[in-house]
Amino acid sequence: MKIKELRFISSLFGFIAVIIMLLGCMAALSVTAEASMGGFSVNPIFPESQRPDEFGFFDLWVAAGNQQEIGIAINNYNDEDIHVSITLLTSNTNRNGIIDYTVPGVSDISMRHAFADIASVPVDEVTIPARYSGQIPIFIDIPVEGFDGIILGSIRITNELTEEQIAASGLTINRYSHIIVVRLQERDRAIPIDFQLGDVGVTEVNFRDTIVADIRHPQPRLTIGATVNSQVYSSGSNTPLFERRNIRADFAPYSVFQYSMIDDGEINQASLLPEGRYIARIQVFHEGESWEFEREFQIGETMEFDSVQREAMDSAECDTIYNSVCDCETANNHVLLLVFLAILALLY
Repeated sequence: MKIKELRFISSLFGFIAVIIMLLGCMAALSVTAEASMGGFSVNPIFPESQRPDEFGFFDLWVAAGNQQEIGIAINNYNDEDIHVSITLLTSNTNRNGIIDYTVPGVSDISMRHAFADIASVPVDEVTIPARYSGQIPIFIDIPVEGFDGIILGSIRITNELTEEQIAASGLTINRYSHIIVVRLQERDRAIPIDFQLGDVGVTEVNFRDTIVADIRHPQPRLTIGATVNSQVYSSGSNTPLFERRNIRADFAPYSVFQYSMIDDGEINQASLLPEGRYIARIQVFHEGESWEFEREFQIGETMEFDSVQREAMDSAECDTIYNSVCDCETANNHVLLLVFLAILALLY
């Protein structure tokens, strides 16, 4: 048999082995998701102040100066005890322009009453016995002076693993979170839409340099379906270096959208820009209204980052979050690398 034919057969077996390994990984991931979903559930316990037409989350009319009590029921379907953590979060707009109830984010400096600050839980970790349902109260201290618009947050309930469970799980960490949204309103008053431009500068997101503009939403309301256009120019030039159009964004109350002015395909080019002064121009549109901003910023050895801070994604642990997206970019890259190597094996 010719050497070329032997190489082809060897490469073919290598390719088949990689495919089998990938299928095995996919099967393991599907089993993990199924097991985590069947472990426990969470149900809201609605108070009398719950709006009668909404039962998917807490949507409450509250009174100034009162303490509002709500509750959650945690149902353990397992044959062993589970340990869960309870985290109270203030809603935010994440870097993708999506309202996020799953993790802490950036709030506007004008926010006076964050949900995470006015809500409390007696214990932030609890053990639920096997085949048992436990109830946890949550207390919300409504500001004495009341508030306009809405206060928006969430309750995150996550199963916490013991050291033995983590060791037994190997590379896959089976954590699962339930999210229950909480919306508070004290008075019925229309709130106008407003956008403002905060800091603009170069920062690192997911280990890549980009130009980030803080689009502020300093109002106690939800604003859904805004559109953002942007351009980056060298100072004195009328030709944009980078341009983005029709980027959709939803804004939580008192949120800050840390908007990347460079498309993902060009994002590494930010680190190649020479030192100097640049101009950022941003246009925000919503239901016939528009806001236009312009800001000069500098790139150099002593760049001013202001409140835009360096952020690197921790990909060591990737939790599966209920009603949210788990961004396992590192895992995806590994799969793509394996496929690429398999194709190279066939070619050579």
